[in-house]
Amino acid sequence: MDKHLEDQIRLIEDVKLPELRARLEIKTGGEVNGRLVDTTPEDANRTKELIAEYESILVSLRKGEMP
Repeated sequence: MDKHLEDQIRLIEDVKLPELRARLEIKTGGEVNGRLVDTTPEDANRTKELIAEYESILVSLRKGEMP
């Protein structure tokens, strides 16, 4: 696997997915630092869709394919 693909995999695994999962936790939990956060179910659903998209991209990258 070439370095560019490895870098992209690492970026998604180490940065993008953790950020999205943290955002989803906030959107479904409704609180940040003890303060309520105004979110909608649509916001949470869109974040879930983004997580699924990134996970699909990871599968393709690991196979050496470009998504």
